This record gives sequence, structure tokens and C-alpha cells, in this order.
Amino acid sequence: MARAAGLAGAKCSGSASADLAGYAAAAPGLRIFSGNDANPAASMQAGAAGVISGRSAAYPEVYAALRRDPAEQGRLDRIVALGASIGRLKYALQVRGLVPGFSPAARMTVDPPGPDTAAAIAAQVAALAELS
Repeated sequence: MARAAGLAGAKCSGSASADLAGYAAAAPGLRIFSGNDANPAASMQAGAAGVISGRSAAYPEVYAALRRDPAEQGRLDRIVALGASIGRLKYALQVRGLVPGFSPAARMTVDPPGPDTAAAIAAQVAALAELS
């Protein structure tokens, strides 16, 4: 049915991503992608065809490095610990010089990170130089 509908795959996000193996088993032949980008290797081991990552927009080098070296998971863990929010991703993009100032009105209202989180984000962005 998926092929007849032109469906290339499905994304499991939120609580559904905790049962990737179950979804993969229930739909043999259908590529299942995880919306949980905190541990791509664990998603792949659970049967995911890949990860659809929001964080990779701000930290693409980290996800590329993970493909070469699983030990880079520690770097991703530090980024994940900063919390998931559109505001924090936008701030990381601003620190990188990829957006002209923090503009929370882009698509939805978002709050910028507090000073401590902003400093932690800036430190993680600065650490990306190690991957170059």
C-alpha cells in the first residue's frame, strides 16, 4: 500500500521514536526515520533508515563527524543537554553568523535562551572548530 501511494518512508517523532524497532517490524520494506536526533547510532540500531534532524541545521559538522567516528557522540550529548527549542537553534545559527541577529518572528514566536544557556551554546559553536 505504501508503494502504491508513493510513500517513501515514515518519520517517527516524539514518543513514537522510543519504539522504532516496533514500527520497523510492523512495516517491513518501509523506511522508518527517527525524529529523535539525540543518538543517531541508537536509532539506526533500532532499525531506522536515518534521522531527520532539527539540530543538524545548527551543528551539521557534529552529525557529519558522527558518521566517521562514533566517539563524537559525547559532543552531541553536550549539545543535546542544552535542551531542544527553536530559540536555541536560532541562537546557535546567530552565533555562527548564519542569521542576521536573533529574529524570533521568522515563522513562530520563540524565546531566546537565557544568559547561561546562551553562553553554553556559544561554547559548543566555538568547539566546532575542532572538527574542521
